[in-house]
Amino acid sequence: MTARTLRENVTVQLHLMRAELIVGGERLGQDILTGEYLSPGDTQLTVEVPVDRPALEYLDQMAHGTQIDANLRLTGWLRGQDRNTDRTAYANTPQPGEWVFERFGQAGQNELQFRIARSDWFAQVLEPLGTAEYLCTEIAVPRGDSPLRQSANHLQEAERAFRQGDDAQVFLKCRGALDALPGAPKGVFAALEYKRERDTLDELLRAAGNYFHLGRHTADEGPQEGNFPVDHADAEFALNLAKLFIAQTARVLARPPRMSA
Repeated sequence: MTARTLRENVTVQLHLMRAELIVGGERLGQDILTGEYLSPGDTQLTVEVPVDRPALEYLDQMAHGTQIDANLRLTGWLRGQDRNTDRTAYANTPQPGEWVFERFGQAGQNELQFRIARSDWFAQVLEPLGTAEYLCTEIAVPRGDSPLRQSANHLQEAERAFRQGDDAQVFLKCRGALDALPGAPKGVFAALEYKRERDTLDELLRAAGNYFHLGRHTADEGPQEGNFPVDHADAEFALNLAKLFIAQTARVLARPPRMSA
């Protein structure tokens, strides 16, 4: 990052600056800078915040949508020297050229906001650290004002539940998104000319709906007996699966009929 003083003839030394990485309100790590001098010209400051494996897993969970929103909270002590003589002098005003110590960032006003692209997170962070390769793909989900608006609204609620860590609620909202598809439960793909294609997609949709239904609750007995517990990875899979079905339905509804041979 770049830093500088606001006036000529002013020198600032960062006696101690603590840089804390904040994501989703959680503090994930920090770095310390000492002894750096700032002047009216641009000064490049490098901050490296080490994070542990649990922090990486938390960041991975926060990588929803196209980016990760993060803050860099800066706090600490600095000493400054103002050599200008045109300032209004008060009883407690330092003399020109006198070094003074000041605290900064204690009220939270020194936070730098930045964003990490989801594709960069996978390619530049996770892949170098692990044994897996990540393939990022775009899924075209219809807008809320389309014929699939009810499904899109359920999908937005599922995204919100995913961010909040409510995994069972993600399954519930994903099931609602499929149930709200035009023609559900058996006529969603009725516009397709080929029976085998229709039947295959209908079966896939039915299986996905059952999967979402069984993952909503967990019980050893009673009406929910046989359902299974879900975690955050299951919720992410369910969310992506629902997106794929809604995207495919939108394509089927939008394309012109195909003539069968």
